[in-house]
Amino acid sequence: MRLAVLTTILDVNARERMDAFSQLLIKIAAPRGLIASKTVSSIDEVHIKDSLAAVDFLSHFDERSRVIDIGSGAGLPGIPLAIAHPKLSFTLLDSVGKRIRFLEEVVERLQLDNVKIIQVRAEEAARKEGMREAFDVVLARAVSKVSVEIELTLPFCRIGGRVAFYKTIAQKADVMAALPIMAELGGELLGFESYEIPKMKLIRCLVVIDKLSATPERYPRRVGVPARRPLNVDAT
Repeated sequence: MRLAVLTTILDVNARERMDAFSQLLIKIAAPRGLIASKTVSSIDEVHIKDSLAAVDFLSHFDERSRVIDIGSGAGLPGIPLAIAHPKLSFTLLDSVGKRIRFLEEVVERLQLDNVKIIQVRAEEAARKEGMREAFDVVLARAVSKVSVEIELTLPFCRIGGRVAFYKTIAQKADVMAALPIMAELGGELLGFESYEIPKMKLIRCLVVIDKLSATPERYPRRVGVPARRPLNVDAT
């Protein structure tokens, strides 16, 4: 799949909002260190179109579906996907104040009524009523290594829902090695959806996981532990 095709599905209003978001990334997010300055010259390819790689994936969910973006950062992939899918409900989760302030500014300026911003650590949020196993779709684009992403995302996904990670093709082996961890937390690998980012000379993929059973209550572990001591096969 070539990313140039993805923008053709956007209507005029969505294109205008996407362009406005790109400008906010350049003029506000980059100076604040929320995105790498080296990516500013290729915002469209590196950030916007990469985020939109999940557009088709989300089109399979109905208007009542709830989507959460874990570790949303500068709103990637959550903001572009919320613009492309205005009838879906998006929650953008991050724990860093300056990121939250930027996201709030974006939502206000672009009038994104389908987006909710929450400042909290994922380990804490996953234990809150109305958050744990409450979402139809859970997304993670640049959170951490695969085993950490599994622990921080699957607890949010309802049984019957799906999780999608953004990874490179080179990370497929890491995903396959983490299958026992995935199963321990109630998930099963559905497959990989590959796509290309020409300017980065990268083949990327969405790692799609089905949520088949409830995540054991002990996951996620307390704040900071998943990143410091990632799960491995022997630990499950």
